[in-house]
Amino acid sequence: NGTENLKNPRQGRKQDLRQKSLTDSGLIFYQFMSSRFYFTVIACAFLGFGSVLTSVIFLNMDFSGLVGSVLFLVPINFLGIVILRSINRTRRNEYLSFIELRESNAEKEKLIQNLQATLDEVKVLRGFIPICANCKKIRDDEGYWNQIETYLEEHSQMAFSHGMCPDCADELYGKEEWFKKMKRELKS
Repeated sequence: NGTENLKNPRQGRKQDLRQKSLTDSGLIFYQFMSSRFYFTVIACAFLGFGSVLTSVIFLNMDFSGLVGSVLFLVPINFLGIVILRSINRTRRNEYLSFIELRESNAEKEKLIQNLQATLDEVKVLRGFIPICANCKKIRDDEGYWNQIETYLEEHSQMAFSHGMCPDCADELYGKEEWFKKMKRELKS
């Protein structure tokens, strides 16, 4: 067969084209086939038979070329099946890894949101706070003097309810008659 190709170079090129077309058509289709094994085998048999039949009808292949093509297509189809199974297994593993990574990222995103919400709730006062020694007002960053309650409510999560200690109540209302009466009633 090698000597025939040397005698007739045109025949050799024709044979090379046949082999190349058979190989290309077989291996290209493996990339697009289903991952089910029996579909793969049926498709390989169909493509192999179709390629041989096309070669016999349109390229006028003789019997020895037909046998050579069949013997060539069997290992090529087997190789294609092995490659396809390997590719599909790899794709399946990549998909499962992708799903796992997506779920992991979603959990991390929820954790980050929870931590951010918690961080937003926590306000901490740090550093020196300028406070008046007499009236206890606090100077803010803009230079205005505010009541201590106002300053702390704006710069922390504090809320105030006002009351009065007994010493301050005596100092403010000790001379008032209603206050003295209330004090006596509380003692009895």
